[in-house]
Amino acid sequence: IKRNNQHLFWAPNNEFSDGRSFDPLYQDVTITSLHGDATWNLGKTTALRGRVAQHNYHFRDSLTNDQAAWFLPQFELESSITHTIKTKLRLKANILIQTGRAGLSAIGDNFLAPIAIQETDQIVGYVDDLDNITLLDLQAEYLYNARLSGWLKINNVLNQANPFFTGYDNQSLRFQMGASYSF
Repeated sequence: IKRNNQHLFWAPNNEFSDGRSFDPLYQDVTITSLHGDATWNLGKTTALRGRVAQHNYHFRDSLTNDQAAWFLPQFELESSITHTIKTKLRLKANILIQTGRAGLSAIGDNFLAPIAIQETDQIVGYVDDLDNITLLDLQAEYLYNARLSGWLKINNVLNQANPFFTGYDNQSLRFQMGASYSF
């Protein structure tokens, strides 16, 4: 995959910023991914699905003094199990794990390497290794008929912070409910 103008989030480090806002910078990047998907049907009512992906990022011209793929994962693993009871109740569990992510932090200390724009040597942040992301979601769906269903989802069951961007934690435990109607 080749992406022109891939966004790079920059958290300004100055007297007017607390690091909770960011400005975008853009770079051209080529993403090479090796991934595999598998589905295993256990009878007529249960299915296991899995996906694994390894990513490599290459920047044509590095905007900064470090060619890291900011906030993008090096490795992803996703798995789900779906079970249907008497063709009316569908239960699903999904887990997503992302690892190998580097972020930019607006505030540095003696242990973080500064990142600067190459042309101006302006420091735009500091390398901050982000924690791995682990998301577990559960869903129950009642299938009233072929067109109408109602569902309940519980996202982030493990109630993990899962920062997708430095300083921006993911939403904690979240409930959703709704209905679907097909035409």
